[in-house]
Formats: sequence, structure tokens, C-alpha cells
Amino acid sequence: MVESNFRIFRWLSAIIVLLIVPSLLLAFLWVRDARDEVRRVDQALKAMDAIAVLQPVVSARAVGSSMAENPRWRDIIKSFDVDDETVVELDRLYHEALFEESDISALDAARNLVRLISRATLLEAATPQDYLGISNLITEQLLSVAQQSLRLMNLGTRLAAKAVLNPWDRMALPVQGGQFRAVSEDAPRVAELAMSDLPEDRREALRKHVNAYMAANLRFQGAVAQLVRSMARTQSGAELDLEDVARAYPVLVQANTGLLFTLNATLRDGLRQRKDSLQGTLIATGLICLTFIFIALAAAVGVCRSLTARTQREIDNVGFHDALTGLPNRRSLMLTMDRMLAGQDDAGSAIAVLHVSLSRFKAVNDTLGVEVGDALLCRIAADLEARICVDDIVTRIGGDEFAVVVKRFATRPALVALASRIRDEIAAPKVLQGERCRISAYVGIADTADGPKTTQQLLLDAELALRTARKEGGEGVRLFDGNLRAAFDMSNATAQRLRAALDAGHIEPWFQPQIDIASGRVTGVEALVRWIDPEHGITPPNLFLPVAEEFGLSKDVDLTVRRKSLAALRAWRDSGLDSVHMGLNMSAAQLAHPDLVEGLIVDVEKAGLKPQEVSIEILESVMLDEKAADPIKANVARLSDLGFYIELDDFGTGHSGLSSLRDLKINRVKIDRTFVDGVDRDPELATLTRALIGLAQTLNIDVLAEGVETEGEYLWLSQHGCQVVQGFLISKPLRGGEVLDWCGNQASLAEEGQSVAGKATTAA
Repeated sequence: MVESNFRIFRWLSAIIVLLIVPSLLLAFLWVRDARDEVRRVDQALKAMDAIAVLQPVVSARAVGSSMAENPRWRDIIKSFDVDDETVVELDRLYHEALFEESDISALDAARNLVRLISRATLLEAATPQDYLGISNLITEQLLSVAQQSLRLMNLGTRLAAKAVLNPWDRMALPVQGGQFRAVSEDAPRVAELAMSDLPEDRREALRKHVNAYMAANLRFQGAVAQLVRSMARTQSGAELDLEDVARAYPVLVQANTGLLFTLNATLRDGLRQRKDSLQGTLIATGLICLTFIFIALAAAVGVCRSLTARTQREIDNVGFHDALTGLPNRRSLMLTMDRMLAGQDDAGSAIAVLHVSLSRFKAVNDTLGVEVGDALLCRIAADLEARICVDDIVTRIGGDEFAVVVKRFATRPALVALASRIRDEIAAPKVLQGERCRISAYVGIADTADGPKTTQQLLLDAELALRTARKEGGEGVRLFDGNLRAAFDMSNATAQRLRAALDAGHIEPWFQPQIDIASGRVTGVEALVRWIDPEHGITPPNLFLPVAEEFGLSKDVDLTVRRKSLAALRAWRDSGLDSVHMGLNMSAAQLAHPDLVEGLIVDVEKAGLKPQEVSIEILESVMLDEKAADPIKANVARLSDLGFYIELDDFGTGHSGLSSLRDLKINRVKIDRTFVDGVDRDPELATLTRALIGLAQTLNIDVLAEGVETEGEYLWLSQHGCQVVQGFLISKPLRGGEVLDWCGNQASLAEEGQSVAGKATTAA
């Protein structure tokens, strides 16, 4: 009887699809999207309430005071539509922000808490377009200002307590001051951009808070710069005068937190307006959807009465099992789930799918051999069957992937507990054919407890949960919710366009020239990735590179940029341009890859080039995780030994600059534009930048300044030991075909004394 119902359902579905699916699908999408958007906005409003609770906490911890727990906190986070583990983590971070002994650690916990609230509630997805800049200020920048200013205060206090100030002590304050300057001066620029999209009345209400913050920040930076200058005349910490800094700091804290939570209130008002608008849309579209549904039901009844023929043959059972493990395969899983879902009529008959993916299984095959890998798969298959109930089903759906179909479950936490037990069973050490091996697993969970789903929907939901579990790491188990699909759909659309762009050759490098200050000659170019879309124009890298990482396209993007850049350099060499280095940016994933060195050597040799002609640019931030940095250090050392030129990018803005200079074979540092913009006009900035250049010179490391935009900046850099510069004063990024002509013109200008270098030399 079930098989008969299944066949009728298939015929009925096909007819309905052919007759009315366009109208029905449109109506369904209207209702679903409007409903989901209202839910997202509700969650975002709760996020605003939770962040508002943190206002007195941030203010107090920034000045070393303590706070009592707010009784509203638990009620707010329990109203979030998130799993129990996320609620526990939110509560843990809140208490850490309240009671952590270290104020720095407490502010770090507050910042992580705001980030988690934003992610858990999909705040950015629910934020109206005009308020997106405000969301970023709340979740990132202003809390970073609070952290970095407190770090600076604590550092000054520690130095004042030291009997003798050594050279590293003298460098610590300028470096920390530079990190604070980078985040504190970016905040008002972002705020101005964010306010430009707001209504006039809201802009005026916010501008006084921005002005108060800028004034407090300027006063605090001036006090810090005076302290840095005084260090040159002191030998011990007792001689340092922290009075001006100590007076300026509470004013900065008050202005910063005042701006932060005024922005929070502004965003809350914008979300409330959006919710009111969406609810009106939902009512209207709901009426339209009901009309379409009645039409669909009428068509279904008519088609059902007209069906008289049934399926003429049964599905052959051959080819429905995995040859290695003996488990049902994907084809069998699809058919079984189709039947189960078609017969899912009675209450309480919800089913669930656990998508299990093995981690590091390829390493077992590569190191211990395929036979051990096959034995491991069979062992895991047997363990999974032993772990489940008698009515449940285990299938092997891919090389290192399994699916467990749970026909009955009590609660979703029970499903998560089962997934955790499966993960622990897989992670336990195993001895196979005399070899000890250990792997791990990720598990994505989806169920039909909220309503019926098709087989494809249920399996896709489980796969989305699995992808999220891989991305989040940690416990390795993730339960599906609707927010995952919304985020995936947006990223997937960008990924599809990016794949097409790679195939069509729309991903290409542009090149920004670098010139020697002394001679004005071009010494190198930095390769910068660009997505040139015929319809959408130039897509900024920050909008597509994270998507490329998520969908496994980063390697293709990196290889495309690298190979096109090397080919361009070869073409320039053939045209007589011999003195230019090619600068290639390397991400942490690239630098840690075991095949990086061999692959890069192959590409360089295929282009007919030598390692000495290529610069490898490394961001300071890749060295933050010391354990993860070990393979990076090994690869960088090999590249240096082979003759590649190693550069440390964005020098002075990260947290690992001094250790990076010590541990890596750095040939040149690139001073971030934060330390260049206005250096000729700002004495405090000049003090910091001069300190960074002096540190590099002391360690016999070359210096390049990026982001040079004015002749004043250029002249200042030329007079204070910087050897090479790049920026819009020199040239904007150029297409490959423009580089030869530009370099030729620059060489002519340098010889005639008409280039920027020539003017600088004459002025000096």
C-alpha cells in the first residue's frame, strides 16, 4: 500500500509541477522570504538589547571597575533562536567580561561576545542597507579601540615601574601606539561613511558623538606621543610622566562607549522600522499565497481522480549497496527516504539525517596505504551500525562520508548527543593491520520536526549543517537551522558567478609600481587580484575572497593570479624590462600548504624566471597562532634559502611584528599606509613612523612605505631612511599591458630629474 501511495504521489507531483508550479513557487517564496526576514529582524532586535546590556560593563572594565550581573541578560539570550551550546557560550563570555581578573581579558571577552551575538542572530543579514556601516562599527571597530587604548595604558604603567628602560622597552610604546592609532582613526572615517546613508535627523544626532570621540582621541594620542618623545631623554621608568595620558584616558573611554551605544540605539530604531514594513508585506503576500494554494489543491484533486495507470515495474535491487562495506549506498538512501517521507503522515513520525564526514582520512591513505584506509572504512561502518537503533539505517554515500537515518528521536538535544557519541567513536584510536591510526569526524544534523521536507531538502540541510561544522571547528557537530540556508544561498550565488569568472578569464592581476627613492627607478610591482565583471564592473576583493575560501575556489584564484603575474613578468623581461621584481601576496593557507614551495618553483621555472625575481609578501597576522605558524615558518625558510625575496606586509599594524622579524628571514618590511598618511603634518605620527623605520634599520632590513599619496609624505620618507615607496602618488594599480609604457616614462622622467624622486633630491 505504501509503494502504491508513493507511485501516485510521484505522478501527482509531476502533473502539478507541469501545471501550476511557477505560480505556486512564486507565492511560496514570497511568504517564506517575508516570514524569515521578520524572524531575522526579531533576532537582530534581541541582539541589540543584549549588546545594550554590555554598555556599563565595557565602560567599567575600561577604567578598572567591576559590575554586577544584569538580571535581564539571561532572559534575553534564552530568547535567541540558537542551540543550547551557543546560549552556554554567550553566558560564559558575559561572565568573563564581568568577573575576569584582567581588564584586557574582560574587554576581549566583551568583543568576542558581541561578535558571537552578531553571528548567532545573523545581525548583518537583517540590517537594512543604509545601516550596514553602523553594524560593523558596533561589532568590530569601537570595541577594538577600547581594547587597544587599555593595552596602551597598561604598557605605560608597566614601563613606569621599570628601573632601567632597554631598547625593546623603548620600541614597545611606539609599536603599541601605532596599533591603537590604526584602529582609533579608522572608526570616525567609517562612522562618517555610515552616517552618509542615514536620514538627516539621525545624522545630526550621531555627529555630536562622533565629534566628541574625535576630540577625545586627538587629546589621548597627543599625550601618548609626548610620552614617546620623553622616552628618548629618560633612562628609567620612574622618570616617565603619565599624568597627561592618565587624564586623557577616561575622557576617551567615555566618548568611545557613548558613541558605541548611541550607534546601537540608532540601529535598533532602524530595525524596528524594517520590522513594521515587513509585517505589512507579510500580510499582503500571505493572502496571495492562500489563493495560489487553493488553486494547487484544486488541480491536485482533479489530477488524482484522473490517474488510472500505475507503475509497470519495480525498481531493481541490484546496485543499491556499497561493494566495500556492504552498507546501502546513496541510491538506496534516496529511494528509502523517498518512501519514508511519502508515508510520514502521523504525528511524531519525524525523521532525522546525520551526515558524517571523516577528517584526515586522506592522510591515512597517503601514509599507511589504501588497504589500511579500506579496513578503516569497514571498521567505521561496523561501529556505526553497532551504535544505532535497530530501525535506523546507516549508508555510505561517498568516499569518506556516511549518512545515518534516525527514524524516531525524542528531542533535538538527543540527536546532538547521538552525533557526539558517533564522533567520539570515530575519533578513538584504532589498530588495523598492525598500524595505529586516528582520525576525526564532523557531523551535520537535519530533521523534519518543523514540517515535511523532500529527500533532497533534508539531505541538503544536513550537508549545510556539515559545512558549518567544518567551518566552525570546535566540537564538530552542528544542527541545521534556517539561518544556515539564507547565508549559504547568498554565498552560493557569488560562488557561481566567481566560477564563471574564472572560466571566462575575468580574474586577473593588476600591478602597482614601487620606485626607489634615491634614483626614481622602478624596482618592483605588487600583484593585486581584480574581478572584472562585464555586467557588474570591478568587484572588490573583500567581497569575493571569503566566498572563494568557503567554496574551495581560493586555490584556483591564487593560481590564476600567480601564473598570470609570472607570465606578465616574463613578457616584460622579453621587452627589455630587467630590473622589476614581482611581489606576490600569500595567505596563511597558501603559506602553510605542504606543496607550496614545489608548486611555486614549478610555476617560476615554467615562466622562464628565477626565484630572485619574485618577492613573497606575508601579512603580519599569519603569525598570530604560534602552533599554526610552524609550517608557515618552515615554508618561508625554504623559500628564502631558494632565493625568493621575503617581505613582511602591513608592518606595525599587527600583533607579532617584533617576533616575526626575529623568527623569519625578512628582507624587507612594508610600512602600512596608516603610518604614512599625513606623516609630514602630524608630529605624533612622525614619531611612531620614525621608530618603525629605525627598528628595521637597526636589524639591517630594507623599508618600503605603501599608500604614499602626497609629495610631502614622499619627501618626509626620503629624509628619514625609507628606501622604496608605492602608492597613488607614484601610480594607481595598472593592467599588465600598461606597465611597460609606464615604466618607460618613469625611467625617462628619472633621468631628466622630473620624477617625484628627482624633485625630492632637488628639494633636499
